[in-house]
Amino acid sequence: GARRAAGSDLRIGTIADGPWGLILLFVPIVAAQLILRPLVPDYRDWADFVLWLSYFVIGIAAMADRRVLSAILRRRRVTLWLLPIVPIAYLPVVLFGSPLGLEHAPGFTPAGLAYVAWRTALGWVMALVLVGVAATYFTARPRFLGWASEMVLPFYVLHHPVTVVVAAVVVGLSAGLWVKFGMILLLAGITTVAICVGLDMAATALSRRFRRSKPASVIPAEAPP
Repeated sequence: GARRAAGSDLRIGTIADGPWGLILLFVPIVAAQLILRPLVPDYRDWADFVLWLSYFVIGIAAMADRRVLSAILRRRRVTLWLLPIVPIAYLPVVLFGSPLGLEHAPGFTPAGLAYVAWRTALGWVMALVLVGVAATYFTARPRFLGWASEMVLPFYVLHHPVTVVVAAVVVGLSAGLWVKFGMILLLAGITTVAICVGLDMAATALSRRFRRSKPASVIPAEAPP
């Protein structure tokens, strides 16, 4: 009904809107990490997949139910204060284990589980701070915002294979590590944007040729609440 039309009908929005909403959203994320990361700690293994998927789901929910973003904005000062506190909490963790050892093989030990909880909390707080700052201070709506919103998904899908192709060429060059890294970052970004522009131009031309409208934006460029 009216709640669905207003974009506020998701259970995750109801949870986020509560007094402990951001903590309750964090609980399943850290619980999954405490179970998976000691078992599969490698980069891009199941622990990373579940972690990234969790942020993806919450991000989509924030677009579908504005109460999620509103909850983040209401508590942005609290999360900002937590940002320097969470790294300080890391100091007792390293007293009981090697930082690199805990990262690559945390195990089901007190130090390992404490490290997993800490790294997950740090990522969560950083994400909340970045979203809160962006939604508060980056409120200008330039003309290209609508087009950029339509290109978010194509850019996300294409940037990885483009980066792999560019890196396959750049890695063989006789240059320093950081020079290669900068070249890959710059060339992959420019190439991906160029492909997105080409796809958009092709879609526009086809829509005019067959007199059909272009697909609607996947992520609408809405103003923050």
